[in-house]
Amino acid sequence: MYIFLTSLPYGAYRSYSTDYKGMNPENGFEEAIKKVWKPGSRVLFIASEPDNYEMVDLLSGELKKRLMGSGMDFCSLESCDHRSLKTTADDINKYDAIFLSGGHVPTTNDFYKEIGLRDKMRSFDGIVVGISSGSMNSADTVYAQPEFDGESAAEFVRFRQGLGLVNFSIIPHYQTIKTDIVDGKRLFEDITYADSMGRRFYVFVDGTYASKVVDKKGEKPVQIGDTVIHGEAYLLENGVITKLCDNGGEYVVKE
Repeated sequence: MYIFLTSLPYGAYRSYSTDYKGMNPENGFEEAIKKVWKPGSRVLFIASEPDNYEMVDLLSGELKKRLMGSGMDFCSLESCDHRSLKTTADDINKYDAIFLSGGHVPTTNDFYKEIGLRDKMRSFDGIVVGISSGSMNSADTVYAQPEFDGESAAEFVRFRQGLGLVNFSIIPHYQTIKTDIVDGKRLFEDITYADSMGRRFYVFVDGTYASKVVDKKGEKPVQIGDTVIHGEAYLLENGVITKLCDNGGEYVVKE
């Protein structure tokens, strides 16, 4: 299994126009995924908000354009949402590549649990690309960073079980959301810093991604090489944020 957990695989959060047609070439992402891409791939796009069909169709359509723009050949691209569970979610092993859509983290988490995606991922042996909340929910323990008003309340569940593809929590879009305000509070300084006490969050800007390879051919999955963060990234731990690497650099994560 080839795992790529991106902040965004193309464009930038809240500003999606780009000067390239396909996947983001920054930090070698486009080159890395093309190296392991299978010609004629069967692609599954798993929704983050399975009832928001307009959003699903828009994002899956953009993914199709980006794959074509990078010259990544595919024979089919299907979306998994509440319109298509029987034909898509029952057997994810018929696909060569799975893209985990971005969206609202708790809604994404609930949908993954509904379709039993954590268990199904244990046997999947293709390419997985996480996008924003899809990457966040790929962690064993997901940090659902408050996003909308009301989510800074104590009863909002911020830590959830994810897919277990990696053993670290990801926060994407740092370059954009670091000045966000939720419920009148500074998202990072007043909320997330406190949530990081006794925990580690790996914070990505758009264009940064983590990569990991797992060999599933034997009886027990075996990781091949290191889990590597490519691009500008930070570690937020015990209320302190520290820069790990710059754009163009790499950082090995000790899972």
